[in-house]
Amino acid sequence: MIEDVISDLHRRGFTSNFTLLGDRLFCPQTQSFFNGNQFEIIEVHSFDEDYMSNGQTIVYAVECISNAIRGILFQNPDFSISREMLSKKLRKFWK
Repeated sequence: MIEDVISDLHRRGFTSNFTLLGDRLFCPQTQSFFNGNQFEIIEVHSFDEDYMSNGQTIVYAVECISNAIRGILFQNPDFSISREMLSKKLRKFWK
């Protein structure tokens, strides 16, 4: 379940939240923006059924390289993540 994955990520230090604003990630806790070369996607978890939407939800575990901020980015059918920005980062997960 999605709650179990989020709890596990929190226990492992992925405690910040990220949102995609334009072509950058934003962390509201630190008021920081990150370009594509400033973060890594560590894990991807996909859920076909979700109580919040009628489609697939994806949970990304993200680490910002320069300042070691670790957090979570969500994608669901109502949130269009920029494939162009993340394509290089995601390539290792979609082979």
